Amino acid sequence: MIFMAIAMGCNVGCAVIISQLFGAKRYQEMKTAVSTTLIASFVLSLLFYAKGVWKTKGMRS
Repeated sequence: MIFMAIAMGCNVGCAVIISQLFGAKRYQEMKTAVSTTLIASFVLSLLFYAKGVWKTKGMRS
């Protein structure tokens, strides 16, 4: 549950930045922010997945 809360917080923060850039019509910077957000979310998801798998394997033993 904590992983979901962290992920939601990061994505909401990124959405604020993207919305501000969109409102200012700074589309190139907005595209960069969107791609950075997607990459960061993917990497964090992989890290959280790996940690979750690692922790649950330790509990089964």
